[in-house]
Amino acid sequence: FKDFLRLRHSDENLLFWIDVQLFKDCSATPETKLIEKAQIIFSKYLSDNANQPVNVDESVRRTISERLRNEETDRSIFDPA
Repeated sequence: FKDFLRLRHSDENLLFWIDVQLFKDCSATPETKLIEKAQIIFSKYLSDNANQPVNVDESVRRTISERLRNEETDRSIFDPA
């Protein structure tokens, strides 16, 4: 399936979903590490300079960005995306 998505130039969607699931499952992670991991995911998939940008509504992108900036990070931060 991943190869199929890669051929269709949409494998970033699956990779984003996998990274978010791993992020949600890191229950033993301290809050500071959780913020770091969320920032990495945001930079990789949702920022203006993302290496593997996913198609997400701009208002959702802004909301997530604001939550990261204000350090309002929990495991549900990427749910709207």
